[in-house]
Parts: sequence; C-alpha cells; structure tokens
Amino acid sequence: MRLIYFFILLILVSCQENDMAKIDALINEKEANIEVADSVKLTYKEGASLKAEIYGKSVSRYLKGDNKLIFEKGIEVRFYDAGQLSSVLSADSASYDDNLRTILIKGNVDMYNYKHEELSTDELLWDMNTKMIFAKNHIKIKTPHDIVRGSGMIAKEDFSQYSIKRVFGTVAYDDEERFR
Repeated sequence: MRLIYFFILLILVSCQENDMAKIDALINEKEANIEVADSVKLTYKEGASLKAEIYGKSVSRYLKGDNKLIFEKGIEVRFYDAGQLSSVLSADSASYDDNLRTILIKGNVDMYNYKHEELSTDELLWDMNTKMIFAKNHIKIKTPHDIVRGSGMIAKEDFSQYSIKRVFGTVAYDDEERFR
C-alpha cells in the first residue's frame, strides 16, 4: 500500500504548470497555418462541365494571409473540352493565388495540345478569370512542320490558339526527315 501512495505522490510532484512561453517556442506559427498533402488531384469545373484536372505530388495550402496553394514537387494539368482531353501542361512547380485566381507555373514548362503542338518555356501565368495563359520570356513551339522561337505569348488556356509577341525565327522541317 505504501508503494501506491509513493506513486501517487510522485505523480503529483511531477505535475507542474506548463510555461506558455516554452510551449509557444515549440510551435512555429507560420508552419501551424500550412496544410500539406501528397498525391493531390484537384478538379476544375464550370457548371457540370469538366475543364481541367490538376495533379501535384506535394501541395502546401497556406490558410492565413496569402491564401495560396504551392505545388513544390511538380504539377500536371489536363485540360478538357466537351469531355475530351485537349491539352496537357507540366512543370517543376506552381503557385495558385486563390484571391487573384491565377497560377504561376515555373521550371521546365511544357504544354501539348490535340493538334500535336508543343510549347516549351520557363514560366507561364494561367489566369483562370480570362481563361488565358501568358508567357513573358523565351518560348519554343514545335508544330508537326516547324519550330517557332520567340519571346512573349498569349494563348487560350487549353493552348488551342496562341499569338507570339516577338518571333525570333521559324525553322521548317518535314516530319519524316526529322527521324532520319
């Protein structure tokens, strides 16, 4: 019985009031406002119509202040038109600003469309309000018959139509010659 009283006394003595400063030091306020998820799929719809599927290996969601989603380990976006896949965009990282409804896409940005055209650049801005994508920097567009290099571009979000602001050059080639 003395042993039980000893343990109760030991427990009571070991209980002490926690110092809030010590607890606050253990919690990083900035990290407490971030949610992190792996292998994420987001669906973008207008009404009942599927417009895009957005995939990310790791996504951080900032809950206070900026209200952003950060795709740190890559992003892939699949665009749909009338239920059919129309284009695919991929990049190293992206940042979605919920307040502006824009996605800044960076690093090895590649986009392919149903017309077998390929866009390559280092940075794009997708404006979900205007349904347009913009590139300020150098771009390269490969079509089935030529390669166009330029600077600056504006395009529909699915890359079905585009306009290059400053064309540096166009190289024409035959598809069959390309593989010889």
